[in-house]
Amino acid sequence: IHLFFISLGIRSLGIWAVLSFLPLYATDYIGLKPEISAWIISVYFIGVLVGALISTRITDKNQPLVLVLSSTILTTLLLLGITFIIRPILIFLVIGILGSLDGIFFPSLNTWLTFICPVNHQGKIFGILFFVEGVSATIAPTLYGWIADQFSLIWAYRLAAIPLFISFILFLVLHFLESKHEKAYKRELNLVSERG
Repeated sequence: IHLFFISLGIRSLGIWAVLSFLPLYATDYIGLKPEISAWIISVYFIGVLVGALISTRITDKNQPLVLVLSSTILTTLLLLGITFIIRPILIFLVIGILGSLDGIFFPSLNTWLTFICPVNHQGKIFGILFFVEGVSATIAPTLYGWIADQFSLIWAYRLAAIPLFISFILFLVLHFLESKHEKAYKRELNLVSERG
């Protein structure tokens, strides 16, 4: 579970770096007027809403950790892609897709946590989850703001993809460990049923 929290904290750094500077990015680099660029955050959250609706269909039919992995790697690629797009309509589209991926990520993550955590520890685990998310949300604007000041906002966005990719690798390790544990558990169940 420690690996999970490290993965989530690292992933959240990248996500909050994007969200913190999104209106500024839309105004300064895309050239949108401030009143229009403010809507870009709304587009993200509309995407979250759509993703959450999609997740109600797919989370129960798929392995939640696979959805966590998929949404994390796609988010990484889209984040890199944002820095090469200059057309406003495409930026809004990509931001909406990013929101949708987050709308799939969190329900899948929560479903997976309820599977692996004992019921009497779920409150504590979810509390730690939101604490880790909050710490990342606090650090990201300062860290990536400093990077933007030193280099540029585009480079801050590109570097924000690094923690997302690292978290993908860590979630992949977690998936491998979970699969290994599940196979061992099924083997043990088969041995017990053969004896019985």
